[in-house]
Amino acid sequence: MARTFTFNLVLDVDVIASGTGTLTYTVSQDEELDLMEIFHAATGAFQINDIRDSVGFHYTNASANNPISSALIAQGANEYNHLGKLPVPINVKGGSTIYFDVQDTSTSSNTIRLIIPCKRTFP
Repeated sequence: MARTFTFNLVLDVDVIASGTGTLTYTVSQDEELDLMEIFHAATGAFQINDIRDSVGFHYTNASANNPISSALIAQGANEYNHLGKLPVPINVKGGSTIYFDVQDTSTSSNTIRLIIPCKRTFP
């Protein structure tokens, strides 16, 4: 019988001015993770250039030329930004890694933190 739990995934990365970084999380072999929402806290503006997994699947068509701006991602203190709850959860299978490729747009060093409420299932 599958067991399902609430799980709050917290990822962070430090990037230099206008630099890039990747936030990663590896799902253990014996579980699945459904990413339900995305919130952020950062010391400056940033963009998401891609959301992908280690299998090679991309969960967005965003890129450095067509990014998801941090202005569109909900902040914990401001629930009125546009992106928070995902219309369809991102399902990451056991043994896979999820990657969020980000880039600073504030022109100064930046700590980018994503808070992602998830459903964690152990089949």
